[in-house]
Amino acid sequence: MKKGKAVIFLLLFQFIQICEGQSLIKRFCHLSGPEKTWTLFHLFTAKKAWKITAQARSATQVILKDSLLDQFPNGGQADAFRHSYWMALETKAIGAKKAEKLGKAHEKGNYRDFKKGRFEEGVVPDSLSGVMDLYNNLQGIKIARSNPAANEEELKVLIILAVRQGEMLILKRNKQGIPVTCDDKNVGIPATRQYWYLPFCLIRSDNSP
Repeated sequence: MKKGKAVIFLLLFQFIQICEGQSLIKRFCHLSGPEKTWTLFHLFTAKKAWKITAQARSATQVILKDSLLDQFPNGGQADAFRHSYWMALETKAIGAKKAEKLGKAHEKGNYRDFKKGRFEEGVVPDSLSGVMDLYNNLQGIKIARSNPAANEEELKVLIILAVRQGEMLILKRNKQGIPVTCDDKNVGIPATRQYWYLPFCLIRSDNSP
């Protein structure tokens, strides 16, 4: 019994450390269900993992301000960079398996967010975006594993290069930047999203308009 209490105390202590002075309820409840589960099963690495998540988002904001990649934060080259760089950093910090599971938990959470009408990075998530994100996640993991000595800046350069060379996936768009189907039809996105499956098209990341 004493041993069980000691384990519970240790886990609670680790979880409090993750929150770094923020409200435990506020921080934890902000996560999706699958992400909460991942956090609870990885208490000893979750603190580091969620710091890296914020780091990858900040790096993407910088990318959006230059001309190295397109300016589409959702479904474009910058989106591909964000997911790949995120997973590359996570792989170096917590290992490929844990990183991949975190990425999958995030996408499962996106489906639940869709069901509740919640936004991800300013838009309601959809199935094809999930496919794209999971693929780009794996590319980021692959790059990190192939370059174990690379630091954060070097990984950033490698991933930008990979995006520009077409190693990631993005949504196909017309010249006006509107997502289209594989046969270039503009189906539009309803103001109120009711569909998880949208008839858009995934293409190589070197084909941005």
